[in-house]
Amino acid sequence: MEIPKLRRSNVTFVSKNKESINFANNELYQKILKQINSLKFENSEYLSFSDIAENFHISGVEKIIKLVNYFYNKEYNSLVIFTNTQVELEFLAIKNFVLSAFDPYEEYKIKCIFINSSDVGSLLIEKLKYLQSLKDNKSAFIFTDYFGNSNQINNYFQITRSFLSKNIDEKILKNNLFYIGKFKLSLNDFYTQLNEKNIFFTADDIHDKFVAFSDLTLFLIATQGINIKKFVRGYCKILKRFIGNNWQTNDAFKFASFVHFGQFKTITFISNFKETEIFSKLFAYEFNTINLGLNCWFDYLNFTDDCAFIAQCIINGNINNTKALINFEISYPNYDFQFTSDINNIDNLSDFDLLTLNDIQKTSQKTLFNYSESMNPDIFWMNLQIENTKEESCAMVIAFLYWSKIFLSLINNQSPFKN
Repeated sequence: MEIPKLRRSNVTFVSKNKESINFANNELYQKILKQINSLKFENSEYLSFSDIAENFHISGVEKIIKLVNYFYNKEYNSLVIFTNTQVELEFLAIKNFVLSAFDPYEEYKIKCIFINSSDVGSLLIEKLKYLQSLKDNKSAFIFTDYFGNSNQINNYFQITRSFLSKNIDEKILKNNLFYIGKFKLSLNDFYTQLNEKNIFFTADDIHDKFVAFSDLTLFLIATQGINIKKFVRGYCKILKRFIGNNWQTNDAFKFASFVHFGQFKTITFISNFKETEIFSKLFAYEFNTINLGLNCWFDYLNFTDDCAFIAQCIINGNINNTKALINFEISYPNYDFQFTSDINNIDNLSDFDLLTLNDIQKTSQKTLFNYSESMNPDIFWMNLQIENTKEESCAMVIAFLYWSKIFLSLINNQSPFKN
């Protein structure tokens, strides 16, 4: 087994089977970079999500850590967060990437339960009943501005409060109700029903499609033991490449150009690791909801579960249906496993002697690639190469996603921050 050297976090976008793929060009890049630097596009104020991440890197994250400590000191077992699908997906993607499915300390951590505005009132009641059925459970209920409009927030607050007040003293209940989000004048009546110390106002200029570096998301991932100081540092490290003058080192711009000029009918994000399963779903969701009028469907596939069922459909299919497969590849995941020497006694597995789980996953990737090349050599295979599954690399993947969306939108002469 190869013993990995100490490696710095990194994310790159590279071709797997087309040596000369290059849809990007310097003239277009300089035009868009000038547009970004001058903020000459609609809703450009939302680009401040990047400034906020940098401010956290410079000023520190003590305020958020203090809030996390408050909830642990109060001995809450779970947080019920009223928010949107975007926050939930990004939280789960970050958590699974850094901690994987093998988190040995999960039972000691606060559990995060999400309610979004698409959940009907009856489903909310069922979730509340479930929480009440748990032994020695103590829950905090966090309402956010991402949940929906003021009426939706108020309605679900009243449903929650009405149900819980049947079994919980009003004063105790009020201590367990929180708000984390932007100040909204239309929510003044709602604020008066909370304890003042349970209200935490956040920055006004975070767009609801760029939430990974918001106070809320940083708070949620910090409750899981993720080092948010390293997380924001990772973003700031790769940001230099995404706003620098050299387009050849800007992988986000290369990816956006690849999507725009490739004229693909389908682009599928493929995960071969448990750590990137939700990231593949997040990428597909983000690009499908960007609303640029692209004649392209973004899909995702987890080969940890779906290989036998879906691989044939992706590799074959209509020859006129131009396809691109974007493979998430991790060089060194946090967790790796090696078979015991007992495997030598199993003849049909002798080829895997001394291989780690990561080695076997890479072998399966290579097998799929070779198979697809023989069956359909016109498929574009690309790699999103991720060095490791540390916090810094995770933030770099998020940064790659965000800046790819920004470049793709501006290439199409549209705002990346649509309301």
